[in-house]
Amino acid sequence: MKIEQIKELLEKSGAFAWRITQTKTRRWEFYFIRHDLDQNRSADIENYQITVFVKSEDGKGVGSASAEMGPDETFEYVELP
Repeated sequence: MKIEQIKELLEKSGAFAWRITQTKTRRWEFYFIRHDLDQNRSADIENYQITVFVKSEDGKGVGSASAEMGPDETFEYVELP
């Protein structure tokens, strides 16, 4: 899922404001058997931290909620009913 799709969902939700933080992580994993390297691999992971702000009914306060989305989330899964 891309940031543009996330923004589209948030605009439909009626939220007052939101914050999207994108984190990209690259890591290497090494697997050893008795001091000998057996295999290795690299992993590139992209996560999104989303905070949504909503005004109270009387308009005097603002509440917030946060969630994290992994790289395998689909548009259909996170779409509001």
